[in-house]
Amino acid sequence: MPPMSTPTLAALSAPRMHPAQDESNQTRPPAPRTQQKAKNEAAADRRKALDAAVTDWIGRIHAEAERLGEEFHLQSRWFLDKLYYGGQDLIHSRPAGNAYNAFYHNKAKELRELGIELPPGGVVALHNEYDEEYEALSKEERAELIASLKEDKANQARSRKQTTPAKTQDFVASCKVLADVFRGMKRRIGVDGFMVAISNDVGFEPKPFIYFSEEEIEKYMTMAVKKWDSTRVAVLVQAFASAGCDVANLTKTSQEKARYIKAEIVQRMNSALEETTGKPDARMEYVHYQSRIVQGLSVVLEGWPLDKLEQPSRLGNSLVLLQKVRDALKDGSCHFRKINKEEKDRLYREWKLKVANGDLVEPTHKERVDKGISHGSRPSNTRHHDDPSDDDGDDEENGSNEPCEDANVAGTSEAATAQGGKKRKRGSKKSASKSKHTRKGGQGASGVETTVVLPDV
Repeated sequence: MPPMSTPTLAALSAPRMHPAQDESNQTRPPAPRTQQKAKNEAAADRRKALDAAVTDWIGRIHAEAERLGEEFHLQSRWFLDKLYYGGQDLIHSRPAGNAYNAFYHNKAKELRELGIELPPGGVVALHNEYDEEYEALSKEERAELIASLKEDKANQARSRKQTTPAKTQDFVASCKVLADVFRGMKRRIGVDGFMVAISNDVGFEPKPFIYFSEEEIEKYMTMAVKKWDSTRVAVLVQAFASAGCDVANLTKTSQEKARYIKAEIVQRMNSALEETTGKPDARMEYVHYQSRIVQGLSVVLEGWPLDKLEQPSRLGNSLVLLQKVRDALKDGSCHFRKINKEEKDRLYREWKLKVANGDLVEPTHKERVDKGISHGSRPSNTRHHDDPSDDDGDDEENGSNEPCEDANVAGTSEAATAQGGKKRKRGSKKSASKSKHTRKGGQGASGVETTVVLPDV
């Protein structure tokens, strides 16, 4: 720790420097104490009034819950749970039963087997008649009742015949539970929306269940979507679900279906690779799988359903093969797996050993057809502008390598360059009119060396 420096007398006696402040940044002067005291007292009175109002409101809620419990022979807690949790208890798993329910379940079952008609009051009447017998049960007997009730429920679920009326009853009851959960979410956290529940079984076609948390949402959909009809939308979704929930089944020809499945395979393969590697731009490489996927991204593909790893475009239009690959990617049996450095090095050695033994052919680029053939230098893209200095460059560049047509066409430079077979870069007309230029050309059509003279204009 460095030693502390002792402040000098000059530093202690020097006036303190404060940065200049804008008028806009200056704080407002504090209110007088009397005003602050009055403000605090008003806030305290308001808090007391709010607390009293909330306490009175909660008291009236509990009193109403007690009244409803007496009216419907239920505990007041049931109504309070409906108010506070509103369907949230339906999301979490609950125990199969308790000793009270197990006792009266067995008691009602026993009375039916003896041919005794149950009292019209239901569980309440049974409670009034057999409550003493229930209170006399020990803890062990109550535990046995709970175990027997769980076993009866499980046997009932396995032995119940799934008839159309039973399916309909289950469908309606479950949809009501979903609607209750939706209403609870709206009351607790402010969720709005709609849902459509349909059946995908051709032999079971109940009426679609349509639920909107607000009627205004359905009215809005008729305005937002052209020709919106909730019942028609539900029927269309049910027809699509009955067809297998596969968009490929909506194609008209097998070629269109194959093209759609190929696109779906590519999309699912890339999505699985992105999810495994965490790289949004990762794409599957089939030809360079070992170098770019295994060694480059440190992942391996497991569960490929075909004998050879090939691109979807190489599988042709065989719907059997395409659907086999698509289904494997869809159910997760074909997936990518991350590998560590040791496994990566082992796979690299195995890959290179197969290449060395000839068991695996390393993919290479296709050789050019014109390999080894000289094409000459590429033509320059430089364009000359109207600059007098360009004329000298033309003279030196073209020299004696520019063929001309004939000596008789010395008056026109365009005719002299037309027969040469190469484009000549000509200077501007402005510089050509100031001086004469004599250009040596090649041999013309007659085999005679010619000279072109450009006269002054």
